[in-house]
Amino acid sequence: MGAIESAYELRDCVDIYIGSEELSGYGHWFDTIENICEEIDDNPDITNNELSEFIIQSLWDKTSWQPSLTMSAVKTSMMEPLISSLDTLASDLITYYNESYDLFWEVYAEVQGFGNGFCVDVYDLVNKCSVADFHPSIIEDFVEVRDCFSDCIIDECHGDYSGAYGLTIYVPDLLSYYYASHYGDSAYGLDFSQNTNWGEFVSLYFQEIIEYGVDQYQTETTTGMVLCYKYKWTQSFIPTKEDLIKLKLKLYRFGDITSDLKVSVRSEKEGYDLTTISIPYDSVPKDVWEWVEFDFPDIVLITGETYYILLSTDGGDNTENAYSFAGSNDPDSYLDGDIWLYYTSSESWKMWDPPIDACFKTFFEGSGLNPPVIEGPSSGESGICYDYSFVYNDPDNLDVSYFIDWGDGKVEEWTGPHQSGIKTTFSHVWNEKGSYVINAKAKNSDDIETGWSTLEITMPKNKLHGYFLFQRFLQNHSHLYKILMQTL
Repeated sequence: MGAIESAYELRDCVDIYIGSEELSGYGHWFDTIENICEEIDDNPDITNNELSEFIIQSLWDKTSWQPSLTMSAVKTSMMEPLISSLDTLASDLITYYNESYDLFWEVYAEVQGFGNGFCVDVYDLVNKCSVADFHPSIIEDFVEVRDCFSDCIIDECHGDYSGAYGLTIYVPDLLSYYYASHYGDSAYGLDFSQNTNWGEFVSLYFQEIIEYGVDQYQTETTTGMVLCYKYKWTQSFIPTKEDLIKLKLKLYRFGDITSDLKVSVRSEKEGYDLTTISIPYDSVPKDVWEWVEFDFPDIVLITGETYYILLSTDGGDNTENAYSFAGSNDPDSYLDGDIWLYYTSSESWKMWDPPIDACFKTFFEGSGLNPPVIEGPSSGESGICYDYSFVYNDPDNLDVSYFIDWGDGKVEEWTGPHQSGIKTTFSHVWNEKGSYVINAKAKNSDDIETGWSTLEITMPKNKLHGYFLFQRFLQNHSHLYKILMQTL
């Protein structure tokens, strides 16, 4: 009853909303109702605010169940700024999903929950998150929600719930609940979820955090499929990105299989390979499922069309020596495809029944992080200090560190963190003449590294040093100095 969703739903119906964050039994109201009626009878001109404060205080004074009490009075006319700030918070949590996912659930474990983990106290959530290491924009959002929250609560009381401040919000415990899809369903008609991005935020954070650059994926592991010369498997998928650069599949090998594992991508199960790669058996982990990368030649796909990931091998058997391909026997684990089995004995494909979805990830071009940009002189003089700037724009705006190899045996090992998109300057001196190559790469705060960028430079002999050598030569050969002066 003391849910922000409930109070917001009735904002146009009542001036003040009174509800309990925790379950409220009838015993709370035994003596309170009579007390409220007497107050109205004695003071018929009492305002709504005054009456709501009286009700909260009466509940606290009259009930013998104080330890279980969590009651508050909410001013509904003050809710719009709070709802707006929660919408902004939800949007930024979605924007910084990769950066915030683990931290959010870490803080969540310390927040006051209700309904056995179905929802949490709004104020306690934002208050504890506001001192965590979230992105500065999110920290500002938490502080704004906290400030707006205080303007809504007229009065509240609570017993043994130190983190109870008056209103709960829907964020179920990952270990106890799944995301209730009707929460954000327009047909369900909940104003709060329709007017904010809170439902999208909760739905997103209930998903497993997926590796950077993934387009299509299925990661749930509840079953496995045997892969040997007798069987081929193919998983269909529908891409939303055009340029496919690699795959990852969840595999292991058992027994003594030694044949290569071949992976292809096709537009038809019986069609030709659009791209393919084979890896040796010892590239697949032994006896435990792990993600294995297949970095084949890049191909261009048509978004919205169906494609097939085909796995095959020439060896093994179906009992003791084979590969195991992980999957899920939940038919809804991946909605845009299915897995098919090819029997070499019958030379035919058959969709597996009941349906299974393989564990796979597809990666698209651009999902690899671009290397940092190096700016600075491409030539100079040995023995002189030069400045070079390095800048990397992280797609998630995460802080970055730089690894710089100056080409002369000296390196800067992961200096940082530095702000994404801001030039960072380093100075270096090459003491010997010659040509050098600066190599640099960046790494964001999620430990995702970019490729290398390079800058070729030349450092000839120091001109001033040459002048001093020439001067010393003339000093040692004074007759040549006289001849030179006469010539000039």
